[in-house]
Amino acid sequence: MASLSRTFASAISNRSYTNVPASANALKRIFHYSSTSEDEHHETTNSQSLFNAATKQRSTGGLVQKSSVNVSPINQFQLRRNHTTSVPDFSKYKKEKSSGEASRNFAYMMVGTTGLISAAGAQATVSDFLANMSASADVLALAKAEVDMASIPEGKNVTIKWRGKPVFIRHRTQSEIEEANQVNITELRDPQQDAERVKDPKWLVMLGVCTH
Repeated sequence: MASLSRTFASAISNRSYTNVPASANALKRIFHYSSTSEDEHHETTNSQSLFNAATKQRSTGGLVQKSSVNVSPINQFQLRRNHTTSVPDFSKYKKEKSSGEASRNFAYMMVGTTGLISAAGAQATVSDFLANMSASADVLALAKAEVDMASIPEGKNVTIKWRGKPVFIRHRTQSEIEEANQVNITELRDPQQDAERVKDPKWLVMLGVCTH
């Protein structure tokens, strides 16, 4: 039944099927197969193990002829690698030195040099201004007064001159310290404890200011 249907369908479509034996000569006639036409850039297989099956040729009776081959599994391969690959040349993308780049580098150098000179000038100007605003050497000398405290005996005082004003330095006794601590600060014009007025209770430093 299957053969009859196949024959009937072939007759309608004007096509015929031919079973070709799986021989090397038959395959060469059908496919024009040549073992010398393999390219080095592709993988090749052994011809004996490649066509170990029956070949079926289908012809349409016209100019076009189609064939199909049932191939059994392949277990032998011949691998050829390509060793002719060249490294790409990127020299055309290389940036060449031009006059524009040289001018740009010169401009950067000039800008940097100008900035450094300007910063140095500004620093010198500010330093001179601050030096002029500060006190002179003679004023600083008058602002300092040194006294040998060890040379003043207990219960005695000395008078020195500081910025044109008298300064009284008193080496107080223990009784004078106790008397100063017993003063009622509420009666003072400037209420303040004696401990807040001095750093060392033994020494009392007072600035003499004329009230008239």
